[in-house]
Amino acid sequence: MPFIVVTAGVTWASGGATTATVEWIGGGGSGAGGTSAFTNQAGGGGGAGYSKSTSVAIQANNTCQVGAGGLASSNGGNGSAGTDGWTRIDGGGTVPTTTAQGVLAKAGGGGTVGPAGGAGGAGASGLGTTATNSGGTGGAPGNNGAGGGGAGGAGGPNGTGQVGGADTVGVPSDAGGGGGGSGGGSVGLAPGAQPNATGANGGNNSSSSGHGTGGTGGGATPGSGGTGSNGGGGGGGGGSNTASTVCGAGGTGGAGTDFGDGIHGAGGGGGGGGGGDGQASTFGRTGTPGLYGAGSGGGGLALTVASSFDAGAQGVGFITTPSAVVTSVTLGILGFVENEF
Repeated sequence: MPFIVVTAGVTWASGGATTATVEWIGGGGSGAGGTSAFTNQAGGGGGAGYSKSTSVAIQANNTCQVGAGGLASSNGGNGSAGTDGWTRIDGGGTVPTTTAQGVLAKAGGGGTVGPAGGAGGAGASGLGTTATNSGGTGGAPGNNGAGGGGAGGAGGPNGTGQVGGADTVGVPSDAGGGGGGSGGGSVGLAPGAQPNATGANGGNNSSSSGHGTGGTGGGATPGSGGTGSNGGGGGGGGGSNTASTVCGAGGTGGAGTDFGDGIHGAGGGGGGGGGGDGQASTFGRTGTPGLYGAGSGGGGLALTVASSFDAGAQGVGFITTPSAVVTSVTLGILGFVENEF
C-alpha cells in the first residue's frame, strides 16, 4: 500500500484516494535545564500521544497541524510543552472535536526544575477510532542528586510510550536517567548512587531491543549516554565529582520505525544529562529526543556555565491509502508531503 508522510505544513493531498487509515503523533515536550542547586534537579520532557483512525473517508485536500516539539530550555529553566498534532478529514479547517471530523494526538509536557517530569500526551484526550495511546511521562529526579531525568517516549502503534528514568528519593545520583522506550516498549532505568555514577540504560522498543547504554561515570571525562535505535530510549550521561569536568551528555533517543513503511514512527526519549555533585563541573546536556514525538532529557547539575539543551521532537502524520496515489511534493504554505510506495 502507498503511504503519505506529513512532516510540515497545513494541508495534505489524498492523491485521488477517498478512504485511508490515518495515524498521528503530537510534539514532544522538552526537559528542564540543568541548575546549580541540589534541590532543583531537572525533570525530563514528556512524550507525545498517538492516535489512529482506520478506513475513514478523506477529502482531496485535508487541513492539518504537525505538532512542534517544546522549545529548548535555558540554564535552570523549565522545559516547554509541545503542540498537539491533528488532521481534519471532513473538509473542516480547525482542531477536530469528534472522530467524524478527524484525528487528534496530544502533545507531551515540559519537565520542570524542582523537579517534575513532563506529562505524557494523554491518550484519553486524543481522537481516533482505532487507538489513542498516551506518551510516557518524563523522569522526575528525587532532589538531592545531580543527574537529570530521562525523557518519556512517544506513544505509537504498538502501545503506550514509556516513562523516563531518574534517581529516587534516598538514592541520589550524579548520573542521568535513561530515556523511556517508544510505544509498547520498556521504561528508562534509574542510575546508581553518586558519586561518579554511571548513567542508566534507556528503555527498549516494543521488540525488546534498541536501548542506549548509560555513559561511564567518574574521572575527568565522564561518558555520554549511548544512542537508542528503532524507538529505544537514549542512555543517561555519566556523573563526576571531579573539579572542572564536563559531565556526560544524555544519549539521543532512537528514531521510530514502527509505522507501516518501516522508516518512520514513534521516537524514544532522550537520556538525562549527568551532573557534578558539588564540584565545579559543567553539567551534561539534555538528551536529544528521537523522531517522532519523544521528549528531551533533563540537564545535569553543576556550578559553572551551562552547555546546550535540546527541544522536544516534532510530531508526524502517517496516512495509508488503499490504492496508488499520484506522487506529489508541495512546499511552502501547503507544507511538505512525502509519498512512498
